[in-house]
Amino acid sequence: DLPAVTLADADPKEGDTVKHNGQATGPQEGKVVEWTKFVVEGPTLTSTMFSTHGDSGAGVFNADGKLVGCFYGSKGPRTPDRLAIAVRLEVVRDFLKGVGK
Repeated sequence: DLPAVTLADADPKEGDTVKHNGQATGPQEGKVVEWTKFVVEGPTLTSTMFSTHGDSGAGVFNADGKLVGCFYGSKGPRTPDRLAIAVRLEVVRDFLKGVGK
């Protein structure tokens, strides 16, 4: 059995630590840079975590280990300075409500 994931009660703020464990890059940690609109509906979390192709779908967690979003892309050149983009937790919640309907 897999452990349950705890959802965060609030979005992380700029400067907060966030983490993910992507399939391609493994455990990564960074800081929230900003909330901005990037392709998807509503605000997306931009952070300094390194990510690349293959990490899409990885959960993004706050410093307390609670889910705050879902990684889906990057912006910038493929270097360690590349910014990771995550879908906001509210978008994930809305998606999960519609699963199975």
